[in-house]
Amino acid sequence: MLPGAYVFNEGGTDTFEREPYVARFKARGGAFDFTLIDIHTKPEDATAEITYLPTVISQAVTTTGEPDVICLGDFNADGSYYDESAYSSVFPSSTYNWLISNAEDTTVASSSNTYDRIVTTKSIDEDFTANAGVFRFDQQFGLDATTVSSVSDHYPVWEEFATQKDTD
Repeated sequence: MLPGAYVFNEGGTDTFEREPYVARFKARGGAFDFTLIDIHTKPEDATAEITYLPTVISQAVTTTGEPDVICLGDFNADGSYYDESAYSSVFPSSTYNWLISNAEDTTVASSSNTYDRIVTTKSIDEDFTANAGVFRFDQQFGLDATTVSSVSDHYPVWEEFATQKDTD
């Protein structure tokens, strides 16, 4: 029986401040199944931790047998923590999709940074609707800055999938 959820085992390398969490999902009533990896990198170690994420993704594919992988979370992938133009060498477009562009702002602060990201394996393309983005809940609900900051210092990132197309 395959594990439904687990914490990534670093094998003694101590690469991550907070190890990624890996879980399998299947859409109710649909064919779409996938593995989700959630990560929150340590800001000062964001480059090293992001660079190691393809290893986490590869291990998840091997462990779960599921090629469709979504890796998301607070990568701290911008600002002084990470050179956001370096992502293509870590996640080559032949293998991965980097869905939240560098132009997006995922923080509620007055600065504009794209810390939160979504990366998927290419095998998920048949299910991806090409809709992804940042949910600006302050604009959606007309919230003031005080209310927004009491909810979170980040905006949620999202992507949309068709649940009936999956063939793997």
